[in-house]
Amino acid sequence: MNPFQPSGTVAPADFFGRKQELQQAEAFIRSSTEGMPVFFSVNGPMGTGTSSFLRKIESAATCAKARMSAANCHSLQDFLRLLETMLTLAKTPLQLKADQFGAAAIAQLQDTKPVLLCIDDAQHLSCILPFCSRLQESRAKVCMAFANLPGLMPALDLQPFTRQEAQLLIEQRLAGSDCSAEQEAIASIAALAIPQRIQETCFHLCSADGRITTAAMKAYAQLRASSIMLGRIEQQV
Repeated sequence: MNPFQPSGTVAPADFFGRKQELQQAEAFIRSSTEGMPVFFSVNGPMGTGTSSFLRKIESAATCAKARMSAANCHSLQDFLRLLETMLTLAKTPLQLKADQFGAAAIAQLQDTKPVLLCIDDAQHLSCILPFCSRLQESRAKVCMAFANLPGLMPALDLQPFTRQEAQLLIEQRLAGSDCSAEQEAIASIAALAIPQRIQETCFHLCSADGRITTAAMKAYAQLRASSIMLGRIEQQV
């Protein structure tokens, strides 16, 4: 079974917990400044699509991949082949697989399109923390979501935007939009410098059906830029 294909769509009622990671992953999929992100998942020892957390994110990623061109899909082809091979070796301890593909993963992720890395059953990856630390030191643009290892979250930088990328999104992609109301809200929220409030507001700017409007996208990007500039966004599980 291909570990990069979801086992099926997931209804909202099937998803329990991990709300912050899910929101962050979906926002990253919708809001990448360099085109739709590449998505891949590392499945735990029970196989593909065994948790509602992973299946929900896979469903969102599948929608994004449907809008990607073939060239974009092939940007991580070699790495995906290696990852799939390592994760499907029969009876190989998962922590050993992490050791085997870690260095190659970082080499392949540098200078690529943004990547969403979803790791299911992360508690079985004993060396995932050093792997993520190396990712942070590389040039890869990565948003990571984890299941079953909440203690790992505070050690990771999960920001999908740099400040420069957010400004680029505002200036080029959304130039000329009338967002005066959003601008006032942004100024008042940023002035409070309350990390949780800024973060919550970012995720409430989407339209009801999950699409991001032009005004909401601009407001989202500026909020992210403000929060990064303040340096006070905190990731909590």
